Amino acid sequence: AKEAEAVSGVEFDNYTQATQIRDDLSGRIEQEMYKASDAGQSETFIYLGKLQVALVRDITDRVINLPRVMSVKPSETEPALVIANRLYGNDLNIVESMANDIKQRNNVAHPGFIKGGESLEVLSNEA
Repeated sequence: AKEAEAVSGVEFDNYTQATQIRDDLSGRIEQEMYKASDAGQSETFIYLGKLQVALVRDITDRVINLPRVMSVKPSETEPALVIANRLYGNDLNIVESMANDIKQRNNVAHPGFIKGGESLEVLSNEA
């Protein structure tokens, strides 16, 4: 219950992250529901069921328009700015921001030389 309460205040970065957290926590609540059911604790079972429904609804409603995480594999070594420009368009502010996101999301040592042929985790430009 405390984790569900804490998650209600989290601002998620992307849809994929949020749904993974939602599904994990929902599954753990469900495990506790089975334990309560086996122990004959119907009030606890009902409470946990309502908590699970509220958790799933809350996260799903809040993240529906967030970008998804996708994988791209540059064919050759190139800067993060070039990759971001190709993926997100020509708006310099967006390209710089997303190049930084690519660097951080993939623990890139030098954003000027992202090795080709290796998969990168990036945010989609569509929700």
